[in-house]
Amino acid sequence: MLSRDFVKASVNANSFAGILLLLAPVAVFVFAFAILFGLFYRQNFEQKRWFQSPLFYIIILGISVRIILAVACFDSFYYQPDSGGYLDFHQLNYSHRCPGYPLFIEIIASMISERGSERLFSSIVFAQNLVGLIATGFFFLTLRRLLRHEATVIILSSIYATLPFLLSWERALLTESLAVFQIVFFVYLLTEYFYKPTRRGAFFIGAHTIVPILTRPSFLVLLPTLLVIFVLHLPAKKPGRHFFLPGIAGLCFACLFIAGYMQMNSYIYDRPVLTDVSHNNQLAILIFKKLYSNDAYPEVEKLIRQELHAGKKSGLQIAKAVYGNFGFKHTENYLRDTIYLHRNAYLIYTFRKFTDLLSTELGVLPTPSSGWVQQTIIKAYGNILFFFTFGQVWALILMEMAFMLGCLMYYRVILWQAFCICLLVMGISFTAVVGGYGAFERLSICLIPLTIILTGLLLEQSISWLTGFRNRKVLRFASVLPLLRACKAEKPIETRE
Repeated sequence: MLSRDFVKASVNANSFAGILLLLAPVAVFVFAFAILFGLFYRQNFEQKRWFQSPLFYIIILGISVRIILAVACFDSFYYQPDSGGYLDFHQLNYSHRCPGYPLFIEIIASMISERGSERLFSSIVFAQNLVGLIATGFFFLTLRRLLRHEATVIILSSIYATLPFLLSWERALLTESLAVFQIVFFVYLLTEYFYKPTRRGAFFIGAHTIVPILTRPSFLVLLPTLLVIFVLHLPAKKPGRHFFLPGIAGLCFACLFIAGYMQMNSYIYDRPVLTDVSHNNQLAILIFKKLYSNDAYPEVEKLIRQELHAGKKSGLQIAKAVYGNFGFKHTENYLRDTIYLHRNAYLIYTFRKFTDLLSTELGVLPTPSSGWVQQTIIKAYGNILFFFTFGQVWALILMEMAFMLGCLMYYRVILWQAFCICLLVMGISFTAVVGGYGAFERLSICLIPLTIILTGLLLEQSISWLTGFRNRKVLRFASVLPLLRACKAEKPIETRE
């Protein structure tokens, strides 16, 4: 891969090759943007040739922006202290990290026959860039199912494909890039299932949750989300009764698989957990908020006070030391009893953290850039495309829920896909608030594609509501699919085409 130092040296030497390296991706970006604008202007969306498809030029936009960021702004890869826990698959203590991302790295290392080198790290970044481009395709296909206007689909997909707040994570040796792909693919599966429901599709959606959960434990929220969806389909005649049992069977298969993995950790490492990270984070929160006092466990409290008095370790390091000294079972009992003992203070802390995060921007740049000017320009460009804070996302949820309630009361129809998006946003927000220790930007990265989708839904719903209220064209947007029409409480609603 091209390094930033090579590009700088070429440009400083005034070489023709160095100038081309910087100008070529910019020219490609301008060309792809011009073609997209031409397709939008001519309304030429239904062409079957690949070079006339908007997705082709959206992918080109994504590639060109990635090249620009790689050669002009960011380092070839971004190594964090947490990255070391993922790199050695053969010596991985499975209870400390979920195996999904280490397995991903192991596959790449086997393909290039190198381990622990810069070539491996650059190859991981390249693979994550490919995964991001594939996610762009699934994102585009999802929006085409959800939204009516092709122009809205093109604009939102282009924002997703070129958003630096997502692209910068692809250069980090962390799980964030895979997490974004998995949440986009999950929403795509839900959309396709709602569009054409099958028993096989219902089972696959439930069983597929194994992959994201074993990559990132915060995706456990997918299980209750799907359970709520399948259970609420029960009153409907066809979709509920025909697809409920296969969906529940898929969820049961995923739960049994995850339980077996946890049992393996219990047998080998004496820790029946999916990962140690979340438990360490909870104990670190208690230490940070000084809620660790518990007379029933004086030895644990004494060790924590000694470490705090020494002042050489952070809360997370102290939490790991407590687990190392007293073992998993004893520390887990202490953690559970201490949280219950200080439950009121813990709830107040969680609520205050939620309110404090309302003004926090979702878009962050984790990868250090080459200079302050580049960092400022990229941040400004990202804020133009995506400017939402955590509180504004919740405002979108409230507006969407109000719209869904209005459709339910006035039109007797349930907008299940919008309901699913809201459930996912609320679930991921919950894990970002209570599950992390100072890593909100990492846990909330999956909210960005969901927020873009939710914005598109609200935009089209608002347009349809304002322009077609009298003849009920509000129901023409693709969120109301044949499956969902079967879930209406009373007689079917006619729509005018």
